[in-house]
Amino acid sequence: MQLVRYIALPALLGQGSCYLLAGLRRQQNSFRGLLQLLGKPFTAGVCTVTSAQVSDARVPLFMSLLLLLVMLLLLLLLLVRYAVVTLERASLCVATQWVGQAGRR
Repeated sequence: MQLVRYIALPALLGQGSCYLLAGLRRQQNSFRGLLQLLGKPFTAGVCTVTSAQVSDARVPLFMSLLLLLVMLLLLLLLLVRYAVVTLERASLCVATQWVGQAGRR
């Protein structure tokens, strides 16, 4: 997941910014070519899955939205896990009477 977060997502977002900034001359932009090269392994997987439904020009946009959705779902899973662990620790403290006794802080 670190590979996706630090290589694929910035490369795809960089392609989007080059698309907005370079306009019609974006095909000659060498920086955009480098970003396409870095994001190619990730976009190729999406391109084979969505072969006819999504045009080739929209695959990087679709891929970046898909990656952002996966990252948000993983973050939600992490927060739920944190909440469960915190509640279990609190119930353990109450069950073993580590809290609520007179004279203890």
